Amino acid sequence: MIFIVALVLYILGYIENKIYPLGCPPIVAFFGPITFLLLICNILEKNASFFVYNLILLVLILIWFLIGIISYLIFFKCKQKKYKIQKIYFVPYMDRLVFLFLFLSTLKTVFIFGWQNTKGNAGGILAHLFILFSPFYFFMTYIKNIKIKKILLLMSLILLFLHPKYESFLFFLPLILYKFYRNKTIFKFKNIVIFMTIGFGVFSVFFCTYYINFKVKGLNVDFKEFSVFIINHIKYYVLSPLYIGKYFLLNPNQGDKVIPFSPFINITKVIIGNKDYINPILPFVNYGGISSNVGGIIPELVYNIGNIGMYIYVSILGIITYIIENLFLKNRIWICTNLILKSTLFLCFFNNVYSVLGYVERVLGSLFITLFLILYQKLKSKRRKHS
Repeated sequence: MIFIVALVLYILGYIENKIYPLGCPPIVAFFGPITFLLLICNILEKNASFFVYNLILLVLILIWFLIGIISYLIFFKCKQKKYKIQKIYFVPYMDRLVFLFLFLSTLKTVFIFGWQNTKGNAGGILAHLFILFSPFYFFMTYIKNIKIKKILLLMSLILLFLHPKYESFLFFLPLILYKFYRNKTIFKFKNIVIFMTIGFGVFSVFFCTYYINFKVKGLNVDFKEFSVFIINHIKYYVLSPLYIGKYFLLNPNQGDKVIPFSPFINITKVIIGNKDYINPILPFVNYGGISSNVGGIIPELVYNIGNIGMYIYVSILGIITYIIENLFLKNRIWICTNLILKSTLFLCFFNNVYSVLGYVERVLGSLFITLFLILYQKLKSKRRKHS
């Protein structure tokens, strides 16, 4: 059945790309990775059965496509004033400010925890400032000085490899999606090269992150043995969300109902001074010979809030996504929010990223940045009229 799901996704994704010629359609960004992994799993694991998962995917794909059509018809009659983002002269310098937050946050963590324990321990106001303003990294593409761009890129990569892997993914994905946007479509032969580059990039991130981590901790490993370890580790990463996801789908309403909303609840608790924060990490599960606590956004939602809750949650996510997509279609100033949101959608195959504050902070940060830029342009245009 997964081949039927893949065919439906391809056809509807192609149609959606004609409606929203913005590179990667939301329906492909969200459902593409998990469909691809299920196809791979179907080839590698002949005895694996994911009929329920495939059926849910098919229904959700149709729901999202319908949301995309309806939202387009609603926005089609709306008019928006367009602001050219290239005219905002202060933007090229903001990515350097974000780099400063990243550098200081990493430096502080190294001094407190040491090189060996840097990963995952970056916190405090500097780390949150980096996360909130990290969407400005996208504007690195507007730097005209090639040397400065290369230096910033190289130094950022070195620092990001000392941080959790998702930091690296959320650095690369918006840039890759921007490439799709420039090509206007994802359905081109040359984009196969980009997909291969993505695959190689993901492997490189895993390889470099773990290799640097091993070296920092003083672990001497043979390069060949290390390469085998990484390949097996990636295979484990690919299969674990599927098998654990299958377990979650078979056990609805067994988790904590507040976990899918934990970032917003925890932000509220910070504001009111309540330090009893919700831990969004699910307990480890042993299923199908795999032990893990991640199962992809759809199974995790079923496990925590049930099937009906999952359909409502994913539908609301679809509405928000297509609102941003339509805003971007009418006004290119929404490019930052659009690319960050699509990047988080892409990573939903692994777990419910919207239960993790770091991901939500990035989406909210990009939203605040976009609203600020719109306000800035409006004030700027008013001053020109009065002068």
